[in-house]
Amino acid sequence: QWNDAAAVAASGTININGGTLTTGNIAFRPGNGQVFTWGGGTLVATKANVFSMQAFDASNTKTRTLQVTGNPASFNTAGHDQAIPAFTGTGKLRLTGNGAVSFEQSTLTYGLVLDGITLDCGTLDANAPLLTVPSLEIMGPVTLKVKRPVPFTERYPLIACTSSLDGVSLDQVVVSGCPGTLVREGNTIYLTGANSAVSSTLLHRWSFNGNLNDTGTVGGKNETLQGSQTGTYINNNTEIKLTDGSGNNRSWISLGSNIIPASLGDTPFTIELWTTLRSRDNYRPCFGFGVDACNGSKVGLHFAYHNGSVPVFNPAAANTSGVWNTGGNIKIGSMAFPLNEKCHVAFAVVPVGTGNAIISAYIHKADGTLVGSGAWPIGSWTTSRIVQNAFMLGRSFWNNDNLQASYDEVRVWKIALTREQVEESIRLGPDTLPAYAYPPARGFMIFVE
Repeated sequence: QWNDAAAVAASGTININGGTLTTGNIAFRPGNGQVFTWGGGTLVATKANVFSMQAFDASNTKTRTLQVTGNPASFNTAGHDQAIPAFTGTGKLRLTGNGAVSFEQSTLTYGLVLDGITLDCGTLDANAPLLTVPSLEIMGPVTLKVKRPVPFTERYPLIACTSSLDGVSLDQVVVSGCPGTLVREGNTIYLTGANSAVSSTLLHRWSFNGNLNDTGTVGGKNETLQGSQTGTYINNNTEIKLTDGSGNNRSWISLGSNIIPASLGDTPFTIELWTTLRSRDNYRPCFGFGVDACNGSKVGLHFAYHNGSVPVFNPAAANTSGVWNTGGNIKIGSMAFPLNEKCHVAFAVVPVGTGNAIISAYIHKADGTLVGSGAWPIGSWTTSRIVQNAFMLGRSFWNNDNLQASYDEVRVWKIALTREQVEESIRLGPDTLPAYAYPPARGFMIFVE
């Protein structure tokens, strides 16, 4: 038991080479020229932050040496939060005691043995690991506490090891502060937004990252590129550009049928996408949801660039003779749809009353500038009456339309996104799912700060 603050702070050398040293109501405060060598044994903390490196020197200009040489040296945090200063040495430090530990340095020269501890790792960085160590062993439960950055992507390096991670199991490791799944690739532990972490509210997600794969919770719907022309992946394979033509002599994308499972009934839903219009023409469909095979009991939803100016949508409803009775296109705002600028488009449908719906539309430039928005009550229009034959990009139920446009990401949600959720999605941009896409995951610890 070391309770003498003056002795601990004095210049000279402190060696812990064995046994157990329990701190009292003081902190280790190395003075000028002091060496603290942690060669073994166990240091037990009875208070938070037992290391105070500034102590009697507010400018922190004194010469100090702190070394971890034990194999391992042990630090029992005893449930207290601890900030560990910059130690040198090539030994190992064993952290126990269910406290939360943060490191002054992001690259350690000594290895870590983790057993019942929380590592406070800081804000995620897509370009660099939060901690780099020469060796890592996991002996008991470990929580990696992180902060979610803005904007948010889906893959972050957490801990990099300069030696092999073979034999290191992640079964006892969880992450708090951000959704995702831990994976080990090579000698690095990553946090990645795996599909299993995505809420069932995200039915479909097509990112067009070099393919037409659907990574939503419902899964693929036989997506195909149609027409005699071909689509081209652009911008480092992050979006797909459709080739212009006329009639069938052009390209469009079929995203499959039965996009909204019939078992959901008259559920709210949202179609969300990022798209770039590349040529102004007459009525050119951005998407057609509910295509062909119309009859008196079916409806659809179609969005187009009309006469190269104000965007319109059409809650296409069929009359009793099976002929499309559009009732005219509905303009969304008064501004022309931007040309050669990536834009975000969202249509949110909310069932109301018996057999009716409110359709809200939001169109923004990628920088958040509003192009047009509005909400319209639509009679005799329900989710269960939508024609589920197809969901197409670059085509509607008319076959003589063509389109020059590209698509970055398309999502179908089982919820009606609010204006605030739409704005959050715009702020994050395509290829990044917002927080509401992730419910609290089982096994994750949530910290509120």
